[in-house]
Amino acid sequence: MASRFQRRLQRLLRPSVAQDVESELDFHLEMRALELEDQGLDSNAARHEAQRQFGDRPTVERSCRRIVRHHLRNRRRIDVMDRLRSDLRLAVRRLAREPLFTLAALATLAVGIGANTATFSLLHGILLEPLPFPEPDRLVMVWEVDDRGRSMRVSNPNFEDWKQQASAFEHLAVVSAPGETTVIGGTEPVRALQSWVGKGFFEALKPSLRQGRTFLPEEQVVNGVPAVVVSSAFWLRALGGNEDLASLRLRITGVDHHVVGVVAPGFEFPEGTELWISKDLEADESGRNAHNWRVLGRLRPEVELAAAAAEMTVLADQLYRIHGSSTNDAVDAAVVGLQDEVVGESRQLLQLLLGAAGLGLLIACANLGGT
Repeated sequence: MASRFQRRLQRLLRPSVAQDVESELDFHLEMRALELEDQGLDSNAARHEAQRQFGDRPTVERSCRRIVRHHLRNRRRIDVMDRLRSDLRLAVRRLAREPLFTLAALATLAVGIGANTATFSLLHGILLEPLPFPEPDRLVMVWEVDDRGRSMRVSNPNFEDWKQQASAFEHLAVVSAPGETTVIGGTEPVRALQSWVGKGFFEALKPSLRQGRTFLPEEQVVNGVPAVVVSSAFWLRALGGNEDLASLRLRITGVDHHVVGVVAPGFEFPEGTELWISKDLEADESGRNAHNWRVLGRLRPEVELAAAAAEMTVLADQLYRIHGSSTNDAVDAAVVGLQDEVVGESRQLLQLLLGAAGLGLLIACANLGGT
């Protein structure tokens, strides 16, 4: 504390750089004038001649001040590095004298840094990494809402009305939750997760394809041609990576399906899905209270999420008033960004974990710094 006070006092008492330079130049001018006097000039003539030989004093002063300041900055850097080297040598000597303390310190720091790294990697992968779809910020999920404010899956009749009347969406499609099924026709019978999807599903997500194509119109109508799109993982695991898709037939739920396409690696929406089958091959005669479907949408480029949500609220209210509460229990609709839907409640949990890991590392550093 005393040495720090002394250094601060010395800085306050030390003349400024400008005063130092001015004093030094005055000294040199006086010495030159004395030399000229020794050569026979009177004092006034000697001073004038010394100033003439010296040149433009303001320019010289500015140049000298720059040089002095540059030197002082370099000197301060050198002093800082000298102190840092001294502190490091002292720390190394202390750690060498106390190996148990050194191991404890390293273990504490390793745990703190490892926890922060792992948490941030998880946070980045889930919250910050964009979804693997083109223009993911335009992708949304749409839900029906009951009179208690609870989100529900969507009934097929209400969805069909939405699709005809909503103007905010470029594509709107139903998709089921993935379910396990037995698949026959590959290298051997296997169990796989399949999802039923409606028209516009692949158009909304725009996945890249490894082989083949997505569904044609005749594969998305009642009694149409059964077809299936498979994931890259399933194609390699169950179909042996066979590139001759036209020769592949898979029996799924007792029906033979043509394999028409293989999506690129990494695409598995809904999560875990390995097979996508058109839900429009069979007529859906369920009522408005049969909440069977998730609804995926892609907003038009000029439409904001809030505008789409407002439009869907109006449509849901109209349908509720037309069909009545006995046959339609959905009083509202909710539009949620797909990124938020995927993250869900894990956002707060991950942020809490990151904060806890950061606090743990801070406490560890504080403990080590205080020892």
